Amino acid sequence: MRSIDEALRVILEAVAPLEIERVPLRLARGRVLARDVLARHDAPPFDVGVMDGWAVRASCLEGVVPRAPRHLRRGGESRAGGPPPPTCEAGEAVRIFTGAVLPPRADAVVMQEDAV
Repeated sequence: MRSIDEALRVILEAVAPLEIERVPLRLARGRVLARDVLARHDAPPFDVGVMDGWAVRASCLEGVVPRAPRHLRRGGESRAGGPPPPTCEAGEAVRIFTGAVLPPRADAVVMQEDAV
């Protein structure tokens, strides 16, 4: 049996990198990029929630465990495409939906399945 290093050497000796070729975008289907493509700007240009749940300040949840939940006041909501969300104050949870703007001062989202 070959060692990993020997197998890797055999594989690398049998292959060669392809030449870089420029093609119009309409002909690029099925091809692989020669280098990374980087965006010049974040899109969207603000932090968004990636799940439905409750935007909170993580510091408000320190020490929380399933058997000892923390109760927070409802501080409004943030919907994708909706008006700017309210600021997430200490002791509050702001309802947030996928794609919505993360409220100011919130730095965590509790999934709705994990909220009581």
